[in-house]
Amino acid sequence: MKSGLPTTALRRIVFRLPLCLLPFFAAAQQRGDNLVQNPSFEALASGKTMDLENPVSVAAGWDAPNRGKSMLYTTRGEFIYDPHGALWPFKARTGKNVAGMNVYGEDDGLLRREYIQGTLIRPLTPERTYIFEFWVHYHCEGANNIGIAFLPERIRDTAGVGLLRFKPNSYQRKVTPYNNDRNTWALVRDTFVARRPFQYFVIGNFFHDSLTLVEGNTYDHHFAYIDDIKVYEAPEQPMKAKGIDEKEQQEWDSNGKKGKEMAVRETDAGKAVIYFHFDSADITPETAAQLDDIAARLASKSNLKMELRGFASSEGGNGYNQQLSKRRNQSVRRYLGKKGIPANRIGTSAFGEDQPAADNDTEENRGKNRRVELMWKVE
Repeated sequence: MKSGLPTTALRRIVFRLPLCLLPFFAAAQQRGDNLVQNPSFEALASGKTMDLENPVSVAAGWDAPNRGKSMLYTTRGEFIYDPHGALWPFKARTGKNVAGMNVYGEDDGLLRREYIQGTLIRPLTPERTYIFEFWVHYHCEGANNIGIAFLPERIRDTAGVGLLRFKPNSYQRKVTPYNNDRNTWALVRDTFVARRPFQYFVIGNFFHDSLTLVEGNTYDHHFAYIDDIKVYEAPEQPMKAKGIDEKEQQEWDSNGKKGKEMAVRETDAGKAVIYFHFDSADITPETAAQLDDIAARLASKSNLKMELRGFASSEGGNGYNQQLSKRRNQSVRRYLGKKGIPANRIGTSAFGEDQPAADNDTEENRGKNRRVELMWKVE
Protein backbone atom coordinates (compact mmCIF):
# COMPACT_ATOMS: atom_id res chain seq x y z
CA MET A 1 0.00 0.00 0.00
CA LYS A 2 1.42 3.41 -0.91
CA SER A 3 1.80 6.23 1.57
CA GLY A 4 -0.73 9.01 1.61
CA LEU A 5 -3.78 6.78 2.09
CA PRO A 6 -7.16 8.45 1.65
CA THR A 7 -8.99 9.00 4.92
CA THR A 8 -11.72 6.52 3.97
CA ALA A 9 -9.13 3.80 3.31
CA LEU A 10 -7.40 4.52 6.59
CA ARG A 11 -10.68 4.17 8.46
CA ARG A 12 -11.26 0.77 6.88
CA ILE A 13 -7.84 -0.49 7.90
CA VAL A 14 -7.25 0.98 11.37
CA PHE A 15 -9.29 -0.57 14.14
CA ARG A 16 -9.67 -0.62 17.91
CA LEU A 17 -7.46 2.41 18.33
CA PRO A 18 -8.35 5.40 20.52
CA LEU A 19 -9.11 8.41 18.36
CA CYS A 20 -6.76 10.54 20.43
CA LEU A 21 -3.82 8.52 19.05
CA LEU A 22 -4.56 8.92 15.34
CA PRO A 23 -2.68 12.22 14.88
CA PHE A 24 0.45 10.68 16.33
CA PHE A 25 0.81 7.66 14.06
CA ALA A 26 2.97 9.25 11.40
CA ALA A 27 5.28 10.80 13.99
CA ALA A 28 5.53 7.52 15.91
CA GLN A 29 6.49 5.62 12.79
CA GLN A 30 9.23 8.12 12.00
CA ARG A 31 10.84 8.06 15.45
CA GLY A 32 12.47 4.68 14.90
CA ASP A 33 11.17 3.32 18.21
CA ASN A 34 10.16 -0.08 16.88
CA LEU A 35 11.04 -2.79 19.41
CA VAL A 36 10.92 -5.72 16.96
CA GLN A 37 14.31 -7.08 15.95
CA ASN A 38 14.79 -7.38 12.18
CA PRO A 39 11.16 -6.32 11.53
CA SER A 40 11.34 -6.57 7.72
CA PHE A 41 13.34 -9.84 7.57
CA GLU A 42 16.16 -8.19 5.59
CA ALA A 43 19.06 -9.24 7.85
CA LEU A 44 20.07 -12.87 7.38
CA ALA A 45 21.32 -15.21 10.09
CA SER A 46 25.05 -15.88 10.19
CA GLY A 47 26.18 -17.95 7.22
CA LYS A 48 22.71 -18.03 5.60
CA THR A 49 21.91 -17.13 2.00
CA MET A 50 18.57 -16.53 0.27
CA ASP A 51 16.96 -18.77 -2.32
CA LEU A 52 13.49 -18.32 -3.84
CA GLU A 53 11.95 -20.25 -0.94
CA ASN A 54 13.54 -20.51 2.50
CA PRO A 55 12.67 -21.45 6.10
CA VAL A 56 11.88 -18.27 8.03
CA SER A 57 14.88 -19.09 10.27
CA VAL A 58 17.13 -17.82 7.46
CA ALA A 59 16.18 -14.32 8.70
CA ALA A 60 18.23 -13.28 11.73
CA GLY A 61 16.25 -13.54 14.96
CA TRP A 62 13.24 -15.41 13.50
CA ASP A 63 12.15 -19.04 13.56
CA ALA A 64 9.05 -21.26 13.23
CA PRO A 65 7.83 -22.56 16.61
CA ASN A 66 5.50 -25.38 15.46
CA ARG A 67 5.13 -28.09 12.82
CA GLY A 68 4.11 -25.51 10.24
CA LYS A 69 6.86 -24.56 7.83
CA SER A 70 6.63 -20.79 7.84
CA MET A 71 8.63 -19.50 4.93
CA LEU A 72 10.79 -16.57 3.94
CA TYR A 73 10.39 -15.36 0.37
CA THR A 74 12.45 -12.86 -1.57
CA THR A 75 11.58 -10.54 -4.43
CA ARG A 76 12.89 -11.38 -7.86
CA GLY A 77 12.24 -8.23 -9.84
CA GLU A 78 8.47 -7.80 -9.73
CA PHE A 79 7.71 -11.33 -8.50
CA ILE A 80 7.76 -13.42 -5.34
CA TYR A 81 7.88 -17.20 -5.27
CA ASP A 82 4.56 -18.48 -3.94
CA PRO A 83 3.65 -21.60 -1.89
CA HIS A 84 2.41 -23.38 -5.04
CA GLY A 85 5.84 -23.21 -6.62
CA ALA A 86 5.18 -20.36 -9.05
CA LEU A 87 6.24 -16.74 -9.39
CA TRP A 88 3.49 -14.52 -7.97
CA PRO A 89 3.30 -10.98 -9.51
CA PHE A 90 3.97 -9.23 -6.24
CA LYS A 91 6.88 -7.83 -4.26
CA ALA A 92 7.96 -7.04 -0.70
CA ARG A 93 6.54 -3.87 0.81
CA THR A 94 10.02 -2.70 1.80
CA GLY A 95 13.35 -4.28 1.00
CA LYS A 96 13.27 -7.69 -0.67
CA ASN A 97 12.09 -10.26 1.89
CA VAL A 98 8.70 -11.20 3.36
CA ALA A 99 7.45 -13.94 5.68
CA GLY A 100 4.61 -16.23 4.62
CA MET A 101 2.22 -18.40 6.63
CA ASN A 102 -0.96 -20.46 6.32
CA VAL A 103 -3.70 -19.25 8.68
CA TYR A 104 -6.78 -21.42 8.03
CA GLY A 105 -7.86 -24.92 7.05
CA GLU A 106 -6.92 -28.48 7.95
CA ASP A 107 -4.23 -30.98 6.91
CA ASP A 108 -3.92 -34.57 8.12
CA GLY A 109 -6.35 -33.99 10.97
CA LEU A 110 -4.50 -30.93 12.27
CA LEU A 111 -5.42 -27.30 11.76
CA ARG A 112 -3.30 -25.70 9.06
CA ARG A 113 -1.40 -23.19 11.15
CA GLU A 114 2.00 -21.61 10.64
CA TYR A 115 3.67 -19.11 12.95
CA ILE A 116 6.78 -16.97 13.16
CA GLN A 117 8.65 -16.35 16.40
CA GLY A 118 10.69 -13.23 17.12
CA THR A 119 12.32 -11.14 19.83
CA LEU A 120 11.99 -7.58 21.09
CA ILE A 121 15.04 -5.37 21.53
CA ARG A 122 14.05 -4.95 25.18
CA PRO A 123 11.24 -6.34 27.37
CA LEU A 124 7.83 -4.70 27.49
CA THR A 125 7.24 -2.28 30.35
CA PRO A 126 4.26 -3.44 32.45
CA GLU A 127 1.22 -1.14 32.46
CA ARG A 128 2.41 0.75 29.39
CA THR A 129 0.20 0.91 26.29
CA TYR A 130 1.74 -0.42 23.07
CA ILE A 131 0.78 -0.47 19.40
CA PHE A 132 1.14 -3.63 17.33
CA GLU A 133 1.04 -3.36 13.55
CA PHE A 134 1.96 -5.28 10.45
CA TRP A 135 1.29 -5.19 6.72
CA VAL A 136 -0.41 -8.17 5.08
CA HIS A 137 -1.19 -9.34 1.56
CA TYR A 138 -3.31 -12.49 1.19
CA HIS A 139 -2.71 -15.00 -1.57
CA CYS A 140 -5.98 -16.24 -3.20
CA GLU A 141 -8.43 -15.62 -0.32
CA GLY A 142 -8.42 -13.30 2.68
CA ALA A 143 -9.02 -14.03 6.36
CA ASN A 144 -8.63 -12.50 9.81
CA ASN A 145 -7.22 -13.34 13.26
CA ILE A 146 -3.48 -12.93 12.66
CA GLY A 147 -2.27 -11.80 16.07
CA ILE A 148 0.64 -11.60 18.48
CA ALA A 149 1.17 -13.45 21.77
CA PHE A 150 3.99 -12.38 24.09
CA LEU A 151 5.96 -14.96 26.05
CA PRO A 152 8.64 -14.96 28.78
CA GLU A 153 10.96 -17.26 26.82
CA ARG A 154 11.48 -18.47 23.28
CA ILE A 155 9.52 -21.68 22.74
CA ARG A 156 10.98 -24.79 21.16
CA ASP A 157 10.01 -26.46 17.89
CA THR A 158 6.71 -28.11 18.87
CA ALA A 159 6.69 -30.86 16.24
CA GLY A 160 3.32 -32.45 15.62
CA VAL A 161 1.38 -29.38 16.78
CA GLY A 162 -0.85 -27.36 14.46
CA LEU A 163 -2.78 -24.76 16.45
CA LEU A 164 -0.79 -23.02 19.22
CA ARG A 165 -3.22 -22.34 22.06
CA PHE A 166 -1.92 -18.99 23.28
CA LYS A 167 -4.17 -16.03 23.98
CA PRO A 168 -3.21 -13.26 21.51
CA ASN A 169 -2.61 -9.92 23.18
CA SER A 170 -3.63 -8.23 19.93
CA TYR A 171 -5.06 -9.56 16.69
CA GLN A 172 -6.67 -8.75 13.33
CA ARG A 173 -10.44 -8.63 13.90
CA LYS A 174 -11.66 -7.76 10.41
CA VAL A 175 -11.17 -9.84 7.28
CA THR A 176 -8.43 -8.48 5.05
CA PRO A 177 -9.54 -9.41 1.52
CA TYR A 178 -7.37 -10.78 -1.24
CA ASN A 179 -6.23 -8.09 -3.67
CA ASN A 180 -4.62 -8.92 -7.01
CA ASP A 181 -2.91 -5.52 -7.21
CA ARG A 182 0.74 -6.43 -6.80
CA ASN A 183 1.51 -3.16 -4.97
CA THR A 184 -1.29 -3.40 -2.40
CA TRP A 185 -0.55 -4.17 1.22
CA ALA A 186 -3.15 -3.74 3.98
CA LEU A 187 -2.14 -2.22 7.31
CA VAL A 188 -3.39 -3.96 10.45
CA ARG A 189 -2.98 -2.11 13.73
CA ASP A 190 -4.18 -2.57 17.30
CA THR A 191 -3.33 -1.49 20.84
CA PHE A 192 -2.74 -3.46 24.01
CA VAL A 193 -1.52 -2.94 27.57
CA ALA A 194 1.54 -4.91 28.68
CA ARG A 195 0.87 -6.85 31.88
CA ARG A 196 4.21 -8.63 32.05
CA PRO A 197 7.78 -7.73 30.93
CA PHE A 198 7.85 -10.34 28.17
CA GLN A 199 10.46 -10.05 25.40
CA TYR A 200 9.60 -12.91 23.04
CA PHE A 201 6.55 -13.25 20.82
CA VAL A 202 4.79 -15.48 18.30
CA ILE A 203 2.69 -14.20 15.37
CA GLY A 204 -0.05 -16.19 13.62
CA ASN A 205 -3.67 -17.31 13.99
CA PHE A 206 -4.33 -18.65 17.50
CA PHE A 207 -8.04 -19.28 16.89
CA HIS A 208 -9.90 -22.39 15.72
CA ASP A 209 -11.32 -22.38 12.20
CA SER A 210 -14.83 -22.05 13.67
CA LEU A 211 -13.77 -18.69 15.16
CA THR A 212 -11.90 -17.47 12.07
CA LEU A 213 -13.58 -15.37 9.39
CA VAL A 214 -12.61 -15.94 5.77
CA GLU A 215 -13.39 -14.12 2.54
CA GLY A 216 -14.32 -17.40 0.86
CA ASN A 217 -13.09 -20.98 0.54
CA THR A 218 -13.10 -21.59 -3.21
CA TYR A 219 -9.40 -22.49 -3.34
CA ASP A 220 -8.97 -23.88 0.20
CA HIS A 221 -5.93 -21.65 0.48
CA HIS A 222 -5.57 -18.78 2.95
CA PHE A 223 -1.93 -17.81 2.82
CA ALA A 224 -0.66 -14.49 4.15
CA TYR A 225 2.49 -12.61 3.22
CA ILE A 226 3.60 -10.40 6.13
CA ASP A 227 6.09 -7.53 6.20
CA ASP A 228 7.21 -4.60 8.39
CA ILE A 229 6.13 -5.79 11.84
CA LYS A 230 6.17 -3.17 14.59
CA VAL A 231 5.66 -3.04 18.35
CA TYR A 232 6.12 0.38 19.90
CA GLU A 233 4.85 2.44 22.81
CA ALA A 234 1.78 4.54 22.14
CA PRO A 235 2.79 8.22 21.75
CA GLU A 236 0.41 9.27 24.51
CA GLN A 237 -0.11 7.08 27.53
CA PRO A 238 -3.58 7.08 29.12
CA MET A 239 -4.07 7.75 32.79
CA LYS A 240 -3.29 4.65 34.83
CA ALA A 241 -6.42 2.58 35.26
CA LYS A 242 -7.86 2.28 38.73
CA GLY A 243 -8.24 -1.45 38.36
CA ILE A 244 -6.71 -4.21 36.27
CA ASP A 245 -8.81 -6.30 33.93
CA GLU A 246 -8.61 -9.68 35.65
CA LYS A 247 -9.44 -11.65 32.51
CA GLU A 248 -6.70 -9.89 30.57
CA GLN A 249 -4.27 -10.49 33.44
CA GLN A 250 -5.12 -14.19 33.45
CA GLU A 251 -4.42 -14.42 29.72
CA TRP A 252 -0.93 -12.95 30.16
CA ASP A 253 -0.26 -15.33 33.06
CA SER A 254 -1.59 -18.27 31.06
CA ASN A 255 0.71 -17.47 28.15
CA GLY A 256 3.61 -17.13 30.56
CA LYS A 257 2.96 -20.54 32.10
CA LYS A 258 2.53 -22.29 28.75
CA GLY A 259 5.56 -20.46 27.34
CA LYS A 260 7.82 -21.68 30.14
CA GLU A 261 6.58 -25.25 29.67
CA MET A 262 7.42 -25.04 25.97
CA ALA A 263 10.62 -23.03 26.38
CA VAL A 264 13.79 -23.63 24.44
CA ARG A 265 16.53 -24.94 26.69
CA GLU A 266 19.58 -22.92 25.73
CA THR A 267 22.67 -25.02 25.11
CA ASP A 268 25.61 -24.56 27.44
CA ALA A 269 27.81 -23.37 24.58
CA GLY A 270 27.38 -21.64 21.27
CA LYS A 271 29.12 -19.90 18.41
CA ALA A 272 28.26 -17.21 15.88
CA VAL A 273 30.15 -15.24 13.23
CA ILE A 274 29.52 -11.66 12.17
CA TYR A 275 31.10 -9.84 9.25
CA PHE A 276 32.38 -6.33 8.51
CA HIS A 277 32.90 -4.17 5.45
CA PHE A 278 36.35 -3.51 4.04
CA ASP A 279 38.60 -1.54 6.41
CA SER A 280 35.71 -1.02 8.83
CA ALA A 281 34.87 -1.89 12.43
CA ASP A 282 31.34 -0.43 12.23
CA ILE A 283 28.35 -2.57 13.21
CA THR A 284 26.06 -2.88 10.18
CA PRO A 285 22.25 -3.16 10.49
CA GLU A 286 22.52 -6.84 9.54
CA THR A 287 25.18 -7.41 12.21
CA ALA A 288 23.10 -5.49 14.77
CA ALA A 289 20.14 -7.82 14.20
CA GLN A 290 22.36 -10.85 14.87
CA LEU A 291 23.86 -9.32 18.01
CA ASP A 292 20.44 -8.26 19.29
CA ASP A 293 19.25 -11.84 19.05
CA ILE A 294 22.33 -13.23 20.81
CA ALA A 295 22.14 -10.62 23.58
CA ALA A 296 18.42 -11.20 24.17
CA ARG A 297 19.07 -14.90 24.73
CA LEU A 298 22.18 -14.55 26.87
CA ALA A 299 21.96 -11.28 28.82
CA SER A 300 20.21 -12.94 31.77
CA LYS A 301 22.84 -15.69 32.09
CA SER A 302 24.86 -14.57 35.12
CA ASN A 303 27.35 -17.43 34.66
CA LEU A 304 28.03 -16.64 31.01
CA LYS A 305 31.54 -16.40 29.63
CA MET A 306 32.11 -15.11 26.11
CA GLU A 307 35.17 -14.84 23.91
CA LEU A 308 35.50 -12.61 20.83
CA ARG A 309 38.04 -13.53 18.16
CA GLY A 310 38.70 -10.73 15.68
CA PHE A 311 40.12 -11.16 12.17
CA ALA A 312 40.89 -9.16 9.03
CA SER A 313 41.53 -9.84 5.35
CA SER A 314 45.04 -9.57 3.88
CA GLU A 315 44.87 -6.03 2.41
CA GLY A 316 47.22 -3.67 4.22
CA GLY A 317 50.12 -4.38 6.53
CA ASN A 318 50.17 -6.97 9.31
CA GLY A 319 50.32 -4.37 12.06
CA TYR A 320 47.36 -2.42 10.70
CA ASN A 321 45.27 -5.56 10.28
CA GLN A 322 46.07 -6.60 13.84
CA GLN A 323 44.73 -3.27 15.12
CA LEU A 324 41.69 -3.49 12.83
CA SER A 325 40.77 -6.89 14.25
CA LYS A 326 41.09 -5.41 17.76
CA ARG A 327 38.78 -2.53 16.84
CA ARG A 328 36.22 -5.00 15.50
CA ASN A 329 36.32 -6.86 18.82
CA GLN A 330 35.83 -3.58 20.67
CA SER A 331 32.82 -2.62 18.54
CA VAL A 332 31.12 -5.93 19.26
CA ARG A 333 31.98 -5.77 22.95
CA ARG A 334 30.57 -2.26 23.30
CA TYR A 335 27.41 -3.19 21.42
CA LEU A 336 26.78 -6.26 23.57
CA GLY A 337 27.45 -4.18 26.68
CA LYS A 338 24.66 -1.79 25.70
CA LYS A 339 22.37 -4.81 25.32
CA GLY A 340 22.97 -6.09 28.84
CA ILE A 341 26.07 -8.31 28.68
CA PRO A 342 28.73 -6.85 31.03
CA ALA A 343 32.13 -6.23 29.52
CA ASN A 344 33.83 -8.19 32.32
CA ARG A 345 32.15 -11.35 30.95
CA ILE A 346 33.59 -10.84 27.46
CA GLY A 347 37.21 -11.69 26.62
CA THR A 348 38.89 -10.80 23.33
CA SER A 349 41.65 -12.15 21.10
CA ALA A 350 42.86 -10.43 17.92
CA PHE A 351 44.47 -12.40 15.07
CA GLY A 352 44.69 -9.84 12.27
CA GLU A 353 45.08 -11.60 8.92
CA ASP A 354 46.24 -14.87 10.52
CA GLN A 355 43.95 -17.93 10.52
CA PRO A 356 41.85 -16.90 7.50
CA ALA A 357 38.48 -18.60 7.00
CA ALA A 358 39.10 -18.60 3.23
CA ASP A 359 41.91 -17.79 0.81
CA ASN A 360 42.35 -14.08 0.18
CA ASP A 361 42.22 -14.59 -3.59
CA THR A 362 38.78 -13.10 -4.38
CA GLU A 363 36.67 -10.30 -2.94
CA GLU A 364 34.05 -12.84 -1.85
CA ASN A 365 36.65 -14.84 0.08
CA ARG A 366 38.23 -11.74 1.59
CA GLY A 367 34.77 -10.79 2.86
CA LYS A 368 34.67 -14.06 4.80
CA ASN A 369 37.85 -13.04 6.63
CA ARG A 370 36.58 -9.63 7.81
CA ARG A 371 34.89 -11.13 10.81
CA VAL A 372 34.52 -11.58 14.53
CA GLU A 373 33.80 -15.03 15.92
CA LEU A 374 31.72 -15.11 19.09
CA MET A 375 31.99 -18.14 21.35
CA TRP A 376 30.13 -18.47 24.62
CA LYS A 377 29.74 -20.97 27.43
CA VAL A 378 27.38 -21.07 30.39
CA GLU A 379 29.08 -22.68 33.39
